[in-house]
Amino acid sequence: MRFEQPEPEKQGWIEAEITVAVEAFRGSIEIIFEYVDIAEFERQLRRVYDTFNGRAVFKHRDGQLMFSVEGNGRGGIALSGYAYARPTWDNKLEFEIAFDQTYLLQPLAVLQTLAQQ
Repeated sequence: MRFEQPEPEKQGWIEAEITVAVEAFRGSIEIIFEYVDIAEFERQLRRVYDTFNGRAVFKHRDGQLMFSVEGNGRGGIALSGYAYARPTWDNKLEFEIAFDQTYLLQPLAVLQTLAQQ
């Protein structure tokens, strides 16, 4: 998953493009969510990164996007979830990706910036 800094806020809401790309597979959606959701997810993800353990969950309030990041206690990370082309309907992309915790640094930096706004 790629996290990029979105356009400036619009009254507490963020418009962003979320991209899931793994080898030959790629999907992108445009989504709108609140800063509050980002702050909570950043807190959970920071705990997973710091302890190598636990689970961080992001669930969009209208069901368009959900994913979890889970640490195995040894530095391994499992990312799984789904994204709908439109909120809760249309085409659905389900994904599972494995990597090590060093790949969390870039998304954590972006999330921290957003959570502070």
